This record gives sequence, C-alpha cells and structure tokens, in this order.
Amino acid sequence: MDRIIADKVGAQGWYERMPRALPIAGFALAMLASLVYAYTTERTEYRQRQQQARAAASVVGASLGRRVNAHTAYLRAAALLLEKRRGMTQAEFIALSQELSGDEEYRGSEGISWAEAITPAQIPAFEAARRAEGMGNYTVHPAPAPGARMLTPVTYLGDPTPRRRLSYGYDMYSEIQRRTAIDRAEREKRPIATGPIRLAMDRGRPAWPGFLIYMPLFDKATGRMRGVLGAPFNAQVFLQSVIELEPVNDFSVSLYDGAVRPDRLLAQVGPPGGRDDRVQEPVMVAHRPMVLVVSAPAAPGLSKVAIITLALGSVVAGLLGGMAWLVARQAAEDRASLAWLREQASIRGC
Repeated sequence: MDRIIADKVGAQGWYERMPRALPIAGFALAMLASLVYAYTTERTEYRQRQQQARAAASVVGASLGRRVNAHTAYLRAAALLLEKRRGMTQAEFIALSQELSGDEEYRGSEGISWAEAITPAQIPAFEAARRAEGMGNYTVHPAPAPGARMLTPVTYLGDPTPRRRLSYGYDMYSEIQRRTAIDRAEREKRPIATGPIRLAMDRGRPAWPGFLIYMPLFDKATGRMRGVLGAPFNAQVFLQSVIELEPVNDFSVSLYDGAVRPDRLLAQVGPPGGRDDRVQEPVMVAHRPMVLVVSAPAAPGLSKVAIITLALGSVVAGLLGGMAWLVARQAAEDRASLAWLREQASIRGC
C-alpha cells in the first residue's frame, strides 16, 4: 500500500510544486481556444459582409447608371425634336414632357425644363411674352450682374406644379455650379451634370442637395446656343427611386459628388453604416464623377455566434479549471496520506 501511494505521489510531484499551474493552464487554454474561434468567426462574417456590400454596390451602381443613361437619352431626343422648331409654347412643352415621363426608367427626376438663352437687353420683351402666355407675374431673377453676356431663365416646365413654379424665371446662369455646367455643355455639346446645388423649387424648405443635367440646343443657322434643356434631381429622391428597384436589405447606400467627404454627400438611404466594411463604387452621372458607397450597418458589438462561442468557452474553461483543481487537490491529499503512513511506519519501527 505504501509503495502504491509512494509511486502515485512521485508521479504527481509537480502538482505539489505548482499547485495552481494545472487549473490556470486548463482555464487559459480553453479560453484561448474560444477567443481564436470567436475571432475566426468574426473575420469570416466581416468578409461575408464585404462581399455582400460589394455585390450590392455593383448592382446599385449599374442601376443608377442605367437610370442616368435613360435621362440623358430623353434629353438628347427632346433636343433633337426642339431643334427643328423655331418656336414653342408652354402647352407643347408639357405634352413633350408627358411623353418622356411615361417610362418607368424616368422616375427620380423633377421633370424637365427649358431655359432660353437671352441677353440682358431682351429681359423686358421676354417677360412680356411669358406673361402673355398666361404665366402671371413671370419675372427674371436675380437681376443680371454688370457686364453679364447671357442669361438662361427657366422658361417652361414639363410639369408646372405649384412647388415647381417657384423656379419660373430663375436665371440658372447666375449661379456658379449651374453656369459651369452650362458652359461645359455648350463647349462639349453633350449632357453635363452640375455639382451639388439647392434646387430653386426647394428654397425655403429643408431638403437634400440636388443636381441638374443640362443638354444644350443650338441654332443650326448661326451655331449659337438657343438655350438648355434641364433635368433637375433631388438627389435623395433620385437615389431612393433606384434603391426601390434594387433592394439592398439593411445596407446603407450613400452618393457623394467626386470625393467621399461629409461636405460632398448628396444623398443617403438606409441606417448609418459602419466605416470598416464599406465598399466604394465610382459612377459617372452625365460625365460628372460621383462615388456610390455601400456599407453594412454599424455593429453594436460582437456577433451572436461569437458571443455564444465565448459563453460556451467560458463554461468549458471553468469546468477544465475545476477538474484541474480537483486533481491538484487529490495530489495534495495523496502527499498528506504518504506522510502519515511514513510517520506510522516510523512509530512502529521504534
């Protein structure tokens, strides 16, 4: 019996020298395994979110591109029809707009407008002609700056709702973003989008920024620009109309003008997204570079799988630590038993 206990105690000698080593090591190894598994799970889910965001960005970007191409195609078609006419009335322009807006791909725009190119000297006659058409107190505004060579006041609207009538007479050439786009459209003879602007019809009310796409019309005889067709967009409404046709679940979709900066944000749909797994998709809107950003919702913490893994790992680590503590305790008891037996043997030998 003494021999058996002595062999057992000898094998467990290191338990007694480091009684806390086995419980701590068992607990630490189990927790380390749980942490590694939880980290691997989080990385896998992160990669999956990135892949989903990349796929969503590709789909939304393609849909947005198709929508913009549809708008520019309609502007080109309208320009070809109007270039054949020397004159036009509000009723004729409304009829033309209704033909264009019947297509599903034309959703998201505030309709189309016509802005005739005039000189400051032509303002009185121009205003009188509009009022004679029944356009009430039509007035060109703001007043032209000294030395202005050209004005492009909003002349006709395809769908003159009360809100949209607020833009009647507004000289689009008086504002730098619009003027830059009009000059470029005149120079390149193709549809050009503006930078971020506040639509004239949105003044006095909170709204997301907007932008316009301009298509110039030219006099074939003189080559002079007669005016510009415009397609105004509320950027938020436009992006929302695209998302409605291309569901992206709970992803956040944002549209930026040129660069991804807070001051260049045009529109955002969905909950605020996280910054780590967002995907950027460059898009061209009527020859103006924009950036589409798609990101997964900001995660409040660890995923459910990681939390369950850590919880189970803690339980397993606790059990292993407890078992190790019992083994260490048993080793101490065996050592005490051996000491007692030796003491008894010594007493008998006396």
